[in-house]
Amino acid sequence: MMELRKDTIFIAVGANLPDAEGRMPRAACQAAVVRLGEMGFDVIGVSRWYESPPLPDNGGPWYVNGVVHAETALEPVEALERLHAIEAAFGRVRRQRWESRPLDLDIIDHGGMVRRPRIAAVPIVPGAPVQTTGGAPDPELPHPRMHERAFVLLPLADVAPGWRHPTLDRSVEELIAALPAGQIIRPCMEEAPDSGGEALTSA
Repeated sequence: MMELRKDTIFIAVGANLPDAEGRMPRAACQAAVVRLGEMGFDVIGVSRWYESPPLPDNGGPWYVNGVVHAETALEPVEALERLHAIEAAFGRVRRQRWESRPLDLDIIDHGGMVRRPRIAAVPIVPGAPVQTTGGAPDPELPHPRMHERAFVLLPLADVAPGWRHPTLDRSVEELIAALPAGQIIRPCMEEAPDSGGEALTSA
């Protein structure tokens, strides 16, 4: 039997609320990694876990974030549908843009693919109601805002040092150096007891 071709995929994992089983964000993120392995994603590596305030800051709890390095034979649309199914199983209900959530799973990069949605994306307005059609949205690849987010880039550098953005042609290290000023992120204290607390990623 011919083996299906598998692509490398990087998935951002985040949470800042307890999930449907009452697990706190870091435990929920770790459980989500296990679930990925049961849903068509062959997990190769997982970054350290980081914590950071919401972006944009809505006064909600800090997030726990990480990145999973995996391989999958799934196409982008099916991959995103499965990620949304995992989110729903963990208790996520989409009501407003950038609201607090028990689990967030995003495709950051899928085999270096450059892909635009067939339907134009709706502008993201914080707090605006989420418009859904009953399924996962048509994914844009690479993730259109990943290069602006410390909570994506730092864990991505953990699992894929030297990774290059498919359209910007800049390494993850270069993207980290160019982050907008003022983003705060730190490794979860259990993993970095001597980290000294908050770390600004840029001046």
